[in-house]
Amino acid sequence: MKTYNSIRKGRKALPALMLAAIMLIAVLLPGCNAGSAGKAGKPDAEATPFLPGISGSIELPDDDFTDNTPLPEPTQAPTEVPEEFFESRTYSFIDDAALFKICGRSETTDKGTTCDWSAGGFEINAYCRGDISVKFGVTGSNFLAVFVDGERLEEDIYVKNTNTVVVKDLPAGRHHIEVYRQSEVREGRLLLKTLTLNGQLEAQPAQKSRYLVFVGDSISSGFGIHEKTANGVSSHVDATMAYPFLTARELDADVDVVAVIGIGLVKGYVTETMGKVFPLIDYYRSTKNSYSAARRPDAVVVNLGTNDATHSSDPAQFKEAAKALIDQIRTVYGADVPIVWVYDSMRADHHKYTLEVVDELAGAGVNITALKVPMDSSAAGHPSAAAHIKDKDVIVAHLKELLKW
Repeated sequence: MKTYNSIRKGRKALPALMLAAIMLIAVLLPGCNAGSAGKAGKPDAEATPFLPGISGSIELPDDDFTDNTPLPEPTQAPTEVPEEFFESRTYSFIDDAALFKICGRSETTDKGTTCDWSAGGFEINAYCRGDISVKFGVTGSNFLAVFVDGERLEEDIYVKNTNTVVVKDLPAGRHHIEVYRQSEVREGRLLLKTLTLNGQLEAQPAQKSRYLVFVGDSISSGFGIHEKTANGVSSHVDATMAYPFLTARELDADVDVVAVIGIGLVKGYVTETMGKVFPLIDYYRSTKNSYSAARRPDAVVVNLGTNDATHSSDPAQFKEAAKALIDQIRTVYGADVPIVWVYDSMRADHHKYTLEVVDELAGAGVNITALKVPMDSSAAGHPSAAAHIKDKDVIVAHLKELLKW
């Protein structure tokens, strides 16, 4: 039983405990008092961040934590290509055909791949260095133009021997090589056999999305473009400076040129006519092998009639031969293929009769147009290099409009 004295002592201790609790609350809640003052309209003192275990004020980072400090340049040198990679290797145009892009009409036999038509040739991709040589089968006079990584080499290659160096002293690395015929089919013919380089061929260059075909005579072959010899005739033609090749180059298109110096539709300086030559792969190798197109061209450009005019071909026969050639073109490439007949590039060319044929066929639903180009006969009686550039400009503009390029 509690005594009076013990109860009295408990009552005396109670005020002391309450005072201690009030003091503790005052120490722990200064922020609450400050917040209340702020709500009453009194300015707050700068808040001091509080983090457990850290005393005193600290600086908080900005919201943007992006580090824009540039990374150091790599110090490790690129891996060197082993010396044995650049050993000499020989590739066959027959057995390794999948590595070569063949340009122009051609066929491959057990002896090699033909390369006879103007501006025909081949392209390769290679990782190599030093020289590249080609083993040819050679007939007549043949000149080549070579492009390395898109730039034409200054030196033209005269194929004198079966083994001919086409590129010299390439720096080690990846290269795109293009080799094209300057010469015309009746001047000479080539058979592609093997290619030798120091390195390796890589994947075959891709076909371009655009493809053009040109059918013509010495104008399309590029006769007269180079310097004249003592008797006034050009030393050799250059199809790679003529308007068909230049047009395709500017439009980034693959190109076939079926052109023969002196040829006509009825009469010319040669006995064969384009009607006999066009349907065949290579009339000058075989008159039995018909040409079958692997691709449909975006357009076929024809430039014929000059030699017929020179030899006074009968107008009625000329018109019938022109219609027959158009039929052959549509048979080979498709009935709806666009055909452009170029005229007036060099003196009289029977264009009066050509225009009559074009008008008649167009009226019958054939996709054909006629295109006049600037006339020029300043280079051995043929268009000069400058004239070919002008012709190219006119044809490019017409094709862009016609094909919506």
